[in-house]
Amino acid sequence: MMKNLLHFSIAVILIALPITTFAVDSLTNGNSASHMSGTLTAKGNSVEDVESTLKSEAINSGASAYTITTESNDAGQVYGEATLYK
Repeated sequence: MMKNLLHFSIAVILIALPITTFAVDSLTNGNSASHMSGTLTAKGNSVEDVESTLKSEAINSGASAYTITTESNDAGQVYGEATLYK
């Protein structure tokens, strides 16, 4: 019984994972969103870390889209800022 519940839970998580990864779109030239709803900032050890953090935070905030407006590197730390759209 517990083994079946564990397998079911894992299946639900794996099915839901792709849905959440596509819940927010990064805006590129030519795309538009209804209106700006805020900004996010993040820091990390690499550009990939910062971009991943910004995307996760955009998803958690309920944004429909985001665009990374600033990325900089200072003394080994990467900083980024994104604008959110709803």
